[in-house]
Amino acid sequence: DVTRRRVVLLVDDDQNHTRTVSKVLSRAGFRVAVAKTASDARALLGVEHVDAILCDLTLPDCSAENFLDFVLRTCPTARVVFTCSQFDGRRRQHVRLAHGEGS
Repeated sequence: DVTRRRVVLLVDDDQNHTRTVSKVLSRAGFRVAVAKTASDARALLGVEHVDAILCDLTLPDCSAENFLDFVLRTCPTARVVFTCSQFDGRRRQHVRLAHGEGS
């Protein structure tokens, strides 16, 4: 449906970050769903269609790779973007895997 608002799932346990990003996305016309953990996100994805997922690279209950594998299997049309407030060599590896570049 052309008139349907696009839905972005924001997965992050940082309340300040989710509040800020939610406001920006809402003002841009998106409907925003928020999950604090990968488990919460999985449950939400079981009942709601999302167009995009904006996800913290360091989830408290799941690795980014495992969450991405789940999303690719269950929501193959959703765009996935990982974010991170800290960036080191380990996280650089996660980003390469998320882009399908291997190790």
